[in-house]
Amino acid sequence: MADVVLPACSVAERDGTFTNVERRVQRFRKAYDPAQDAREEWRIAAALAARLGQPMPYASWRDILRDIAATVPGWDGIDPDRLGDGGIQYAATSLKEEMRS
Repeated sequence: MADVVLPACSVAERDGTFTNVERRVQRFRKAYDPAQDAREEWRIAAALAARLGQPMPYASWRDILRDIAATVPGWDGIDPDRLGDGGIQYAATSLKEEMRS
């Protein structure tokens, strides 16, 4: 029995990106519309954050990807409009370099 049930979409019901082990950010597209009450995970997280007094300024998965690209070292240049079918591989940084910063 669950105390809280979050109506999340399946991966086939949403648009977004994923990052694989070779550091490639790739796009996926929804295959069909979500069930009646289902929502993307980022929308659920944003609603919870807003209720906790920490609103998230995102209108889409694209805004989230742009925020990640602006924040995470090596992700500069990763933009949803540039992903294409093959995605974009972001630059590798060594742990030693990160520890010096």
